[in-house]
Amino acid sequence: MELYASAAQSVPFLLLGLFWQSDYLRRLKDGTLPRRGFWTLSRIRWWSIIVTVIAVLVELAALLTLANLFHDGPPLRAAIIVGIAAIVVTLAVRIGSDVVEHTSQPALQRHHLRQ
Repeated sequence: MELYASAAQSVPFLLLGLFWQSDYLRRLKDGTLPRRGFWTLSRIRWWSIIVTVIAVLVELAALLTLANLFHDGPPLRAAIIVGIAAIVVTLAVRIGSDVVEHTSQPALQRHHLRQ
């Protein structure tokens, strides 16, 4: 049951991190996110929606299991772990790409020109 309690407590914070990290939603709306290759604005939008649905389903499954409305078992545990992994990997990739983007030579030159 510890897995479900941990998931129920951590998923809301991961969701907050996904959408309020570095003013992500504003940058998405303004079109100031760097787009490279595969990750077009449309694909970013759909992946964000998919990850949000995954997060809500993981949270719901964890809470329903804690309330003894879902049966604990290996398939449910695997689904919870895979769902949390998808959220964490998405957050890590987004943070990593932001760090690379904001510390690249062109970004640093733009920053120095503004000062």
